[in-house]
Amino acid sequence: EGKIYEENCRVAQYEVLIESGLNYLKFNKLDQAAVKFRDAMNLLETISNTKNPLHTSNPTNALEKYAESLLEGNEISDAVEAYDLALQCAADDQKESILTKRNAVRLEYLSTKCEEFLCEKKYEEALAMIDEALTICPENFKTQINSTKSIILNEFTEKHIIDGNFDKAIKSIEKTRNLETETNEII
Repeated sequence: EGKIYEENCRVAQYEVLIESGLNYLKFNKLDQAAVKFRDAMNLLETISNTKNPLHTSNPTNALEKYAESLLEGNEISDAVEAYDLALQCAADDQKESILTKRNAVRLEYLSTKCEEFLCEKKYEEALAMIDEALTICPENFKTQINSTKSIILNEFTEKHIIDGNFDKAIKSIEKTRNLETETNEII
């Protein structure tokens, strides 16, 4: 009887943590919500009877909706954080869908930042955005992203030549050649 009581106390505590996290979301306090949700997920691991009727709440759907509302306000990095947190709380059958949404948002953000850096002639920063995009993008986009990377490297090479940095220009050309080989192999 004591074990059942302890189990029910943990379930109730879990529900309180979830509700507290959801309340923080209502006030756009993702950091505080994240703490409550993480505490809830840690507590969930100690609950043996997950079929308990009290155990019904899961913050995943609320976090997804919150991420979508952040996107409407163009708060992309916060939206990615909300998706990351949703992934931590999600059941296995929910993870792929959330990951797809998160990666699409992240790719859009990286693409926008890359364009901004290119306009400012900040080639190294633009290349960093491209490299990060390559780590999360689906296979079918790699050719397109490598093509963009090749264009950036060519511009970077021109900049080095104009600045008289011939060693750096040669390294950029070598990177472009390696990239073209990779791109041709994909095609």
